[in-house]
Amino acid sequence: MSKINIIIIALVALIIGLGGGYYFGYDIGFERAVKQFSQTITNFEECAKIYPVMESYPAQCKTPDGKHFTEIIPIQNQPTRMEKITNFEECAQAGGQVMQSYPRQCRSSEGKTFTEFTQ
Repeated sequence: MSKINIIIIALVALIIGLGGGYYFGYDIGFERAVKQFSQTITNFEECAKIYPVMESYPAQCKTPDGKHFTEIIPIQNQPTRMEKITNFEECAQAGGQVMQSYPRQCRSSEGKTFTEFTQ
């Protein structure tokens, strides 16, 4: 064999070795590490410390392996069953989910939707 054939075979073997090393060492190893790490995440707060938070209400966070967490927002001033929400303002004051739309809408804890009237 000539020197050029030996050099070409050596370069091909080096490229194959580097590609295999990357695939098995970094790519698969990285995926495995991400999977093991994300398995330790159990709630929104833990997820939000590491991964980006989606701009939504309530805020949401998703891990690379597909787990999805939603921020839990405590409802303050929740009306008792005796008190009935009858309009947008009461719904918003009771801690209902206010949707960013025009006109704004509020969804009460009972699932009713109220629309804000603008003048």
